[in-house]
Amino acid sequence: MAPTLSEDWAAGCDLRLMPSVIEAGDMPAEGKGLVVVAESYDSLWFRVLDGAGNRVVDHVESDHPGLRAFKQGLARLRPPHDVTRSEKALVIAAVAMFVNEYRATLQAGIRGEQVRHTEALAEAERLERLSRRP
Repeated sequence: MAPTLSEDWAAGCDLRLMPSVIEAGDMPAEGKGLVVVAESYDSLWFRVLDGAGNRVVDHVESDHPGLRAFKQGLARLRPPHDVTRSEKALVIAAVAMFVNEYRATLQAGIRGEQVRHTEALAEAERLERLSRRP
């Protein structure tokens, strides 16, 4: 799993705001230090390419409670508006927040499944020991 996105790391990135995209081929696949935000149906698609051009994030966000307000803010940044450095920093910080929260949720789910798996194994071993008793 890619490292947590930090605002400091992302501050050195370029930001590309894209109109509606339908499929992965519509998103930039090349670039270095690039944060891409695109609308995709009722969701937002985030793609992040690191300084070496590796894709470190490819995430579609649709359920976050703050998504609607974020999308409204993005609408004001579309051309012909020139995005300022502070607006870029705010957008990138929000993308990092969305992605990091999603990753934390996934990691918590994985840890929960690992605990359930360990408990199930322990119970199976207990039952096996009981079945061997005379």
